[in-house]
Amino acid sequence: MEEAAVMFTDLNKQRILRAVTLLENTSLSKTNEISVLDYRPDNVSEKIEKIILSYTDYVNQNVWKKES
Repeated sequence: MEEAAVMFTDLNKQRILRAVTLLENTSLSKTNEISVLDYRPDNVSEKIEKIILSYTDYVNQNVWKKES
């Protein structure tokens, strides 16, 4: 399993503002120590590509109701 720091929210303005406020107020944000090990290596773009590819089928089937 890869490590990541991600926060999901819908496109509701109030939820977005609440999420940003929450992230700003976390202790990690205040000390600027948000450092995910997966973002340190040189191959970050490869890891992002793997994540996107791994979710493509799931999104197509469960969100867009496409058949394989």
